[in-house]
This record gives sequence, C-alpha cells and structure tokens, in this order.
Amino acid sequence: MSSPTVQHNVQLSALAHNHIHQALDAAWADSILRKYCSVIRSFLLFCELKHILPIARCPASEVLLCAFASSRMGNLAGDSVRNHMSALKAWHAYHNAPWHGSSRLHFVLNGVSNLAPSSSSRPPRPPVTRSMLLVLAKHLDLSVSLDACCLAAACVAMWGQLQLGEILSSWEKSFHGPLVACRSNLSTAFNANGSRKLFFPFSKFISQCNSIWSAAGIPIASGHSFRIGGTTELLLSGVPPDVVKALGRWSSDAFLRYWWKLDLLAPRHIENLPPT
Repeated sequence: MSSPTVQHNVQLSALAHNHIHQALDAAWADSILRKYCSVIRSFLLFCELKHILPIARCPASEVLLCAFASSRMGNLAGDSVRNHMSALKAWHAYHNAPWHGSSRLHFVLNGVSNLAPSSSSRPPRPPVTRSMLLVLAKHLDLSVSLDACCLAAACVAMWGQLQLGEILSSWEKSFHGPLVACRSNLSTAFNANGSRKLFFPFSKFISQCNSIWSAAGIPIASGHSFRIGGTTELLLSGVPPDVVKALGRWSSDAFLRYWWKLDLLAPRHIENLPPT
C-alpha cells in the first residue's frame, strides 16, 4: 500500500516497527490486498486530477471521501463503492491515520446505491440444492477418480457452506505448466512414497457440474452458489439461524441476504417461538 505522511508521537525501535508491519502485511489475504491496492491507485489518481496535495490525501477529509465516492455515482453498484471505502479505510488503518468517514459519507453512499444503474448489479445467484447434488450423483461415475472427486467437492462445499477456493485449487491459469500432472507422466511417482501431484481446479469443477445440470434443464450455478445453497438447506432443515451462522463462519449477519425461500423459512421459525 502507498505510504502517506502520518504523524507519530510514540518513539519505537526499528524492530518494533518491523514487527508491526509484518503483522499488518499478514492481515489481509493476497486476493483482497490486490483489490485494495487497485482502489488506492484509483483514489490517488482521483486526487491528482483534482489537484489534492499529497499531505491532504491521508488522512483524507470526509469531504474528499464523499467526493471520491460520488465520482462513482451512476457507474458502479452501491456495494462496489462501499467496498472501495473499505479499501481506503484499511489503507488508513495500515498507516495509523485517523478515518474521517462518518454520517455524511454514509448518506452519500446511500445516494450512490439509489442512483446505481440496473446494469451494475448482478441478479441474485441461485443456490445449489439437495436435488442438484442428487443429479450429480446420478450422472457421475464414481468408479472414475475425477467424477468421485467432483461429487465429493460438491457435497463438502455445499454442506460445509464453503467458498470453492477453500477446497479446490485456483484457476488453471495460475499453474506453472511443467508442474501440472499430465497423462504422459502419471506413470512416474513424484516422491518416494508414490504420491503424485494432481490438480482439480475450480474452473474444471464448475464446468463439469454445470454441464450435467444444463443437460438436466437446471440453470447453471456459480462458485458461490454452493455456500448459498448450504445455508438455505440447513435453514430449511430446521437448524437454528445462529447455528447456521456459526457453522458457515459468517462474521456478520451478511448471510441473511442469501436466505432463499423466505416464505418457507419464516413460518417454520415463527412456529418455534415460545408461547407468551
């Protein structure tokens, strides 16, 4: 992250500062950090175009934060702009700079959300359901290792409310060609124990699932559909929402937006309320 000029009153040793930065550098996943850095570059470019002095960029005044947020108005979805603000807030925290975003920025973000074009928001992603897993089980040949792996990954991802990246490899593009197992070298073990490096990337997994579902007339799913589906199926099975939240490792109540079939879920939980 770019380094602004921030005043520090406490004198610490170089080793102490190094420990702080080592901990901060490990605070965000690499994928999140790349997105945050992209937002910060956009913010700094915005400041350049608006002739904002470097010393006024961090800590940024609320007026500057509102100006940057509103510059996205009409182009991006409200959630995207809120994520941009989260990136800037993390940047400030990284450099121990005060964050001046308060109620005015909150209302500006609400306005940006209300004025976002419909094209900026994706329709809600459909969940993977129990019946979809049964379709996979019916059409996959479990005597074939790849098919067995596909079904296992689908079941674990859904019932574990997992992101696919937690159990599958990254996109195939991220592999180094010579290290990827291919048909010609499967006969040669990679180590003394006879283990081999085999990869089942996210892209191949979701493609295999969607090809089966499409043939069965089922709409295609995204990677996040497994997490959404697991949450929904557990709720439909009568698992209390707070338990579902804990099992899914949801850090907030954001999972509520993924509740599908609310017309079925609400009466079921209302019936469980104790009598007054």
